[in-house]
Amino acid sequence: MAAEIHDGLLPYLYATAAKVSALRRSADVRGSSLEKSLGEVAEWIDQSRDVARRLMNGASYPPEAVDNPLRAAKRFLDDVLSDTDTPHPPKILWPPEVLAPALPENDDSPFRLPKETAVSVYRLTIEFVRNAVRHADAKLVEVSVKDLDDDLLISVEDDGTGYDPDDLSPEKVHGLSLAHHRAAAGGIELKTDSCRQPGSNRSSGTCVTMRVKH
Repeated sequence: MAAEIHDGLLPYLYATAAKVSALRRSADVRGSSLEKSLGEVAEWIDQSRDVARRLMNGASYPPEAVDNPLRAAKRFLDDVLSDTDTPHPPKILWPPEVLAPALPENDDSPFRLPKETAVSVYRLTIEFVRNAVRHADAKLVEVSVKDLDDDLLISVEDDGTGYDPDDLSPEKVHGLSLAHHRAAAGGIELKTDSCRQPGSNRSSGTCVTMRVKH
């Protein structure tokens, strides 16, 4: 996917941007209403290129995602969310394991996971934190880790509005389905508890838990 975006989509966007720029500079267009319209088109192309770059970055993953998926997720989100248009983004809390310096490969870090599992944790953490920031109207998002004897529990919890599974748009239903497929492919047991789900005891917000064998 990243290669298709880089080699297939982006060249067309760059070529289109160059063509629009040339048209705006032409004598027949300057000072006309068409120049203003082409300016809007140029802005849309720039926005599309930004989206394409984010998709390309999201489709790939940094090497650190294998060694410490949460630290890699934090670095990605720090970069992406700095450009968010959310008026009042929530505070995001990360566990000490994420903020601590990198450890040697032979340590007993709970993040020594199979590659596919670690990459899935990386991608899912990014998705759940971004969902909380963009859609939940939350003031606080907390990522936590609990290392049990055989399992690693990674949770993303927010204090936002929650969601009702029967009142989701097709886009959000599709996104949730993809998350479950991604979790299953990485050997992750995924559980979601939201305040608006039938039978939930939560007073507010949503908590997503990833259970990983290690």
